Amino acid sequence: MRNNRVVTILADENQAPHIRAALTRRQALLGLGGGAALLALAACGTSGPQQSSASSTPAALNGDKVEGQLVIGNYADYIAEDNVSAFTGAVGPKVRLVTYSTGTEMIAALASGNADYDIVVGGPSETVQLVERKLLRELDKSLIPNLKNVRPGVMGLAYDPKNLYTVPKAIGVASFWWNTATVKGTATSLAQVFDLIKANPTAKVNFFPGAKETFTLALAAIGKPIGSTNPDDIEAAKQLLISVKPRITSFGADELEGGTTGSIDICMGYNYIAKNINEQAGGTKVQFLLPQTGSTEYFIDNWAIAASAKDPVAAHKFIDYVCAPAEAAKEMNAVGTLVPVNGIDSLVKPTLINDPTINIPQAQLDKYEILMPTPDYLDMVTRAYDEFKAA
Repeated sequence: MRNNRVVTILADENQAPHIRAALTRRQALLGLGGGAALLALAACGTSGPQQSSASSTPAALNGDKVEGQLVIGNYADYIAEDNVSAFTGAVGPKVRLVTYSTGTEMIAALASGNADYDIVVGGPSETVQLVERKLLRELDKSLIPNLKNVRPGVMGLAYDPKNLYTVPKAIGVASFWWNTATVKGTATSLAQVFDLIKANPTAKVNFFPGAKETFTLALAAIGKPIGSTNPDDIEAAKQLLISVKPRITSFGADELEGGTTGSIDICMGYNYIAKNINEQAGGTKVQFLLPQTGSTEYFIDNWAIAASAKDPVAAHKFIDYVCAPAEAAKEMNAVGTLVPVNGIDSLVKPTLINDPTINIPQAQLDKYEILMPTPDYLDMVTRAYDEFKAA
């Protein structure tokens, strides 16, 4: 079991109540290791620079001159600590881990110039924002020879078409899971899950607490793009949500606890949490849906190097280090999500590598979508979500 740790959140003091209330998908990963995070908020002012003065155009690097330190910004308990210590032993730099709670927090810290991250971890939407604000350094791929091990299917995606800035770290899927003992019936698509909810009137149903995540699944369920800004699509998704609203018993409940204790029967959730529920139960207590027809959302969290990195060679060396099969396997074993590196199968726990809801075949991932929410999308689904909640 990991020791309790303090996650310090840098934020405008006016946002503190909202951050305390927020449960991100990465925070839920804390349950996978049995650890707990104690959230401490450190208020910071809103004045100061809003964009880093560093340039994303890389200076030439000498790969033989590795700095003596490395600062990795990451979500709590989202790295194999064995790799951190082994990297220092093998390559030299002493590694300091700094945790943040949300991608928004990480971006704000980089933009303010108050962060000293060399490496950061974020998803597609964070990547787009960081690149637009020139907060990421273009990678020197000559220093990452192990990049050849990364699954081709998760490279060259829309948020970084040439992988100039990012290397995939971990993959997860958003969908539904249900308790196999208390829910009658099954489903092979998101649309069928909404029918499953209606067919089980006594089931305790938990939905995501936010507009973006909820409408992602609702849009996929009606066969529309998950980031659609077509008003007709948003309205149809809202009506689908309203159709099951009387059956929803909670929003944003802890899905790990709910699935483990049986206080949730049907849940909007993530594949790795469903996996952990089953591991704690010692068997298949909940069934996670990987849609066989239709789509859903999958996310890719990425390694990237800050434009302001003071230790760029060490940063490249670390990313290369964790793209080697043995080290990538340690990442997957420690975190419990798919690490998309070839050659790791024999090194990963059988309970992970043999589970298609975690080790998702590329052909299955290709059917799903990555969400890169536009401001228009966020505005539209926020209004629609408020109308759904008020219905």
